[in-house]
Amino acid sequence: MSTSLNYKDKYGSYHLSIENGIICAIIEGAVGESFSRRYNQDFCALIAQLDQEKWGHYADFTLCEAMTEEAQHKSIELHNYAILKGCVASAYQISSALLTSQVNRVRQASQLPLPVNQHIFATKSECITFINNELADKTKL
Repeated sequence: MSTSLNYKDKYGSYHLSIENGIICAIIEGAVGESFSRRYNQDFCALIAQLDQEKWGHYADFTLCEAMTEEAQHKSIELHNYAILKGCVASAYQISSALLTSQVNRVRQASQLPLPVNQHIFATKSECITFINNELADKTKL
């Protein structure tokens, strides 16, 4: 199975990959229910490929507009599954206030305590550094 997956519909697109044990996502456009269903399926396929107990997730949402209500519910389902499967750190690039609010709601529903703004960074390298530091801390425990 590939460690890079892509999908595009008339409203948006995504690219998912595994880079050094971190699931990376680039999402563009608007995210609806069918988009989210496919995204969750592909994300779970990548989780199954990871060969580590604890791992992290990076998402580039700089060109993502927003999620529908249904997509937010699918995102909550995916967050809960990812946590169950060992995701211990997430970091984001987000440029939309609406999407930031939506991601906060998803994180709260998944009982992730910190506000998302503490996980938003300007560059991918800052996100990856944050995730790697979190992984290092979590694997010491």
